[in-house]
Amino acid sequence: MFETARDFLMKERHIDVVGGFISPVHADYGKRKKGLAEPEHRLEMCRLATKDSEWITVDDWEIRQKEYSRTRQVLAHFVESVSTHLNRTDVDIFLLCGADLLESFVKPGVWRPEDVQFILANHGVVCIERVGVSLATLIFENDVLQHNARNIFQVPERIMNEVSSTKVRMLIKRGYSIKYLINDEVIAYIKENKLFSEEHMRKLLAETENPVPTTQVAPAPTQ
Repeated sequence: MFETARDFLMKERHIDVVGGFISPVHADYGKRKKGLAEPEHRLEMCRLATKDSEWITVDDWEIRQKEYSRTRQVLAHFVESVSTHLNRTDVDIFLLCGADLLESFVKPGVWRPEDVQFILANHGVVCIERVGVSLATLIFENDVLQHNARNIFQVPERIMNEVSSTKVRMLIKRGYSIKYLINDEVIAYIKENKLFSEEHMRKLLAETENPVPTTQVAPAPTQ
């Protein structure tokens, strides 16, 4: 997703991409999304998957907060972080997502309407197309998306890729191979920690139904 988006922005929109951030969601989000692994595991898997990247960074700010942060807050964090570290205020922070997330922007009760408008107007969205979703139709038929259409970059998927974390978790739970679907070091980490097995999924489900205090993740050492 990140590489596809960067190629599109640089080659077709002539936008210089200086970096990308992955921000694992807070543990409290697991109360809404069943099967979400513990924050420390998600953080480490993201770091393993991107450790060879020259431009993608995994950020732990979001999962270190005391409670779930809305996307608007997370984007504000990145604006401040980039401004501080690069000493620049002219860098745009886009939200990278798939078409399914853009669809959720206009579903009643999912997002705060004022947050959707702010994100679209002040940041912009880089959206990767997905099978079964017409981005052009979605944008045209929804007022808030159409009004901010110039800030929505519709990125074509040159080679359709339907691999998703949900499908990968299900394959692991059923005992099927995920070789070549994700990074080998991430696969080794999953096996070592017995993540997404039947037992682990039952544990996650139990914690969703009977939440325990959030595990705080220590910040990474300053380089």
